[in-house]
Amino acid sequence: MCDCIKRIEKEIREKFHELCHECGDVKTIEAHFENLYFDTEDNWKTKFSLPIKVEYQRKTKKGAIQTRHKTLDMQAKYCPFCGKPYKEENGNE
Repeated sequence: MCDCIKRIEKEIREKFHELCHECGDVKTIEAHFENLYFDTEDNWKTKFSLPIKVEYQRKTKKGAIQTRHKTLDMQAKYCPFCGKPYKEENGNE
């Protein structure tokens, strides 16, 4: 499995002051992706989860149209940065 998640988080921590011009002189303490999950079927590897917000309409019991929102989590099978599969076809990492 690739090390893109850790590598990119480290790069963001190191270069945040260059990216955020209006922040002034800062020391970055932490930077991490918030959309990660542990894959229990793949030895608890950390992988990306892509939240998708869905808006839909449905009829209530009284017949009125109601707009609802739901967030679904799509789990990535490939690294979004380098494109390598999280799990090889033969089951190896």
